[in-house]
Amino acid sequence: MSCFRVSESKSALKLFGNQRALKKEVQRQKRFGRWIIHPCSSFRLYWNIGETFLLIINLIVLPISITFFKDDLGSHWIAFNTISDTFFLVDLALNFRTGFFEKNSEEIVLDPIKIAKNYLKTFFVIDFISSFPIDYTILMFSANNSSTYTDTQTYKHKCIRSCLLICIETSKEISMWC
Repeated sequence: MSCFRVSESKSALKLFGNQRALKKEVQRQKRFGRWIIHPCSSFRLYWNIGETFLLIINLIVLPISITFFKDDLGSHWIAFNTISDTFFLVDLALNFRTGFFEKNSEEIVLDPIKIAKNYLKTFFVIDFISSFPIDYTILMFSANNSSTYTDTQTYKHKCIRSCLLICIETSKEISMWC
């Protein structure tokens, strides 16, 4: 897909040095298939912006809802929560298809097998733990076991998870560009 290819933006042009090198990178990416996401693509840029926006909303909304509205969480909250969890799980899958900057070189790795191996060795476990919808899992098990696990505790876990997600995503963005 063309939205997954390296964009011809000013920042990409600066990264690759000139228009010729940028065109060469576009051709190189085509060899790896259309479902590989270039880390300098416009899709990845907008996805990261959306992810950051959603993380900030989670960081603000979760503590407020835990503190003031724990007994009055309606369908709007459930919809937001479901969309948020789905977004982060999709991000987990997209990371298996997103190229990365090779350490100690200026090359961007676009080989799907190398991408998957690198992701499994670096951020996968942390991303999985922080993206896993623990609140639904806890509610499911507490409903089956008649446990006394409260909604407040569930939302506290979600709040902690959101903070962890923000730290992880920020560190990934910083490490990608440094």
